[in-house]
Amino acid sequence: MTAPAVRQYYNRLLFSIGIRKQRKRRHDFSAHGFRKFFETKAEIGGMKPINVETLMGHSTGISDSYYRPTEKELLDDYLNVVDHLTIRKESTFKAEVEHVKERSSMNEDAIATLSDQVMKLMVEVQQLKKPAISDS
Repeated sequence: MTAPAVRQYYNRLLFSIGIRKQRKRRHDFSAHGFRKFFETKAEIGGMKPINVETLMGHSTGISDSYYRPTEKELLDDYLNVVDHLTIRKESTFKAEVEHVKERSSMNEDAIATLSDQVMKLMVEVQQLKKPAISDS
């Protein structure tokens, strides 16, 4: 979606739920307000400012060339401040975040196990090749 398409969708939503009643050139709420909300709340929650800028798609100056966070680092930093970013606070949402964290951990364990198995198989393949080479 393009920026104007998002803005149009956002404006239609505000009219449909009754927040906006008439068409004006300037409104109290804007789509940009969500970006400002995210930046403010994420930094208040303790997210690294450079990760906030990265998630917002901003340039971080010279750090663009040197700082390269992994997706996991960004996700972990984001999940630590998600309560600050959430307007609707419910215990079910916290449970969902914990579930995502658990699944992420389980995926890491599964990848490590698979990696170990692949390494064992590679060693076995190499051992099976050795007698075949010496027989020739």
